[in-house]
Amino acid sequence: IEQGNKQYARAQELLKKGNFNEARHALDGVPEGSTRAKDAADLRKAIDRAEVDHLVARGRAELKAGRLDQAEPLAEKALVLDGNHAGARALQQEIEKAKAAALVPVPPAEPEKKVEPEKPQEPAPRKHTGRTKKKKSRTVREPRPAPEPRGLSESEAEQLYRDGLDAYKADQLDKSKRIMQKIIKQAPAGSAFREKAKSFIERRLQ
Repeated sequence: IEQGNKQYARAQELLKKGNFNEARHALDGVPEGSTRAKDAADLRKAIDRAEVDHLVARGRAELKAGRLDQAEPLAEKALVLDGNHAGARALQQEIEKAKAAALVPVPPAEPEKKVEPEKPQEPAPRKHTGRTKKKKSRTVREPRPAPEPRGLSESEAEQLYRDGLDAYKADQLDKSKRIMQKIIKQAPAGSAFREKAKSFIERRLQ
């Protein structure tokens, strides 16, 4: 009895670690007719179910990676342990579909046609009608007359008159005369400094 309990406990530990074959061998050590015989039979079924689930999971991983040669034996082994396992049967069907798809020849891709760029069309030659184009005559614009000088205000005329006096005192007679003449030309009619400029030229600068 003690030996049967030890083997049963060892089988449970090996199952937890995923050592399915070793767990089965451990159950072989449980004597038939012992108190652990029925428990050992149930544990053996649990080992088969756990191994089938493990094989299906591995098979799906191999199928997803495209390794059909690795996925197929895993599915077959799972079905040997449990022929009615839904996951194992579904995996086998997926493997068969993948194998069939791999056998279908893929048509070769057609070579890309080179599209030559269109040549720009040359413009059609113009027909000579014998007519000569008339040259457009250009109108010569006459130069605009220079704007007349702006008139002086009374305050500006006063300032210029003083500048003319200063130039006269500095013996710059020509400059003084030009200033006075500017006042005469640009000062408004009736300006007192326009009359003074005339009188100054007549008395001092003639």
